[in-house]
Amino acid sequence: MLVISLPLSLVVAAITDPPLALPGCQEKCGNLIIPYPFGVGKGCFKGHDNSYHSYQITCAVGNSSSSNSNSSSKAYVGTGDIEILEMSLDPPEIIVSSYYAFQCFNSSGAETLMQTYWMTMGGTPFTFSATRNKFITIGCDTMANIGEYVDNDFMSGCMSLCGDMKSVRNGSCSGIGCCQTSIPYNLKRFDVAIGSLYNHTRIWQSNPCSFAVLADQNWFTFKLSDLSVDNFNKSTIPVVMDWAIGNQTCETAVRHKKSYACGPNSYCSNSTNGPGYGCFCTHGFQGNPYLPRGCQDIDECEKGYNNSCSPKAICTNLYGSYNCSCPQGYYGDGWINGSRCTRDQRSLPLISIILDSLPLVYDASFSLYLNSTYETFILKLVEMTPNPSPTINGLLESLSHYQISLGRKNTNGEISVFITEMYFHEVAQSDEDKRDVVKAEEGEENLKEASLTIENQFHMAER
Repeated sequence: MLVISLPLSLVVAAITDPPLALPGCQEKCGNLIIPYPFGVGKGCFKGHDNSYHSYQITCAVGNSSSSNSNSSSKAYVGTGDIEILEMSLDPPEIIVSSYYAFQCFNSSGAETLMQTYWMTMGGTPFTFSATRNKFITIGCDTMANIGEYVDNDFMSGCMSLCGDMKSVRNGSCSGIGCCQTSIPYNLKRFDVAIGSLYNHTRIWQSNPCSFAVLADQNWFTFKLSDLSVDNFNKSTIPVVMDWAIGNQTCETAVRHKKSYACGPNSYCSNSTNGPGYGCFCTHGFQGNPYLPRGCQDIDECEKGYNNSCSPKAICTNLYGSYNCSCPQGYYGDGWINGSRCTRDQRSLPLISIILDSLPLVYDASFSLYLNSTYETFILKLVEMTPNPSPTINGLLESLSHYQISLGRKNTNGEISVFITEMYFHEVAQSDEDKRDVVKAEEGEENLKEASLTIENQFHMAER
């Protein structure tokens, strides 16, 4: 048996929720959990105030920043006004509330409303997700572009048209009433421009406005009602951003121990959207990999955890892992995807005993008990016959624990009881013991009185 002794501090940590924020720092803003390297207040986030790649979060009630959190508090990126809706360590993402562009016309084609927008994540560790977001254009006379117009790094867009509402289909965003396109990787700023071919004069009654937005593609499914300005005015637009540590690769960062962000029991992975890297707890651990003791052992054997041990197997938690094994009396490796656990019956003798209604000869008794440890019926001998024959005496002394299975009554009213010995014992037998009888009690089969007839010899066979 392998015994691993752990310090008490590690044992206590393993059964409590892993910490997410630095000690003494605010962990929540409203209902949003803020994990380190992000933080609220000085000394609680990675980086320095107003520095490039600062992970500062502002927690505010209304327009006032606060170090205290209540249900109405909201979190913002840095010291700005971009509200954070969700934060995640794995995958390294945040979801923020965004804006949308629109343009509306009257029946004569005159512009009545117009709004474009832009967003920038410069000076932050955030990059707009190229895999989670789509640039979406909505309208029956709409063209819109998204681009990085400051440095002219990229421009993309699409056009959506529809002659009438009959051609528009819910769930379809392929150019009729709705179109969408992807954005490039490593995008930290974008501008949105919107326009129209005919100023919606051909479709004005059904669709007087155009809309364009960069948004989480999982949030958006096109509906006919999206062509209404009222519907978009009530929407919160989520946009997903990836984040990373610094601008170095893992290979470079790990050589600088003082600035390397990954803690014990974690590993480093290069960012797939721009420079930098992320930290993740290794398999068998969970928590915050950016804290000194953030990644803590998972107890895979805990009730409710979906481990890979087969039924009847014994789960043993190890530091960073676990093991499955079979209990005594079973063979196999204990794993669901392995040989599992099968009862070992190859060396167990089978004793066939017939219960009938013959008169009692000896005043002895035995009872059936439920053994909760092995979850089987156990035959326990509670009283021996006063003058047992040598063979019966040897039987009672040597056989201590059995698994019981009851057969059906046959036409003669007999009930077969199969008793499988859990441990192998050899029992001497002789011809004079062929008809020894003892009293039996079995409430489950309503046998108040019965005699035990041992026929000929004990039939022993391997299963």
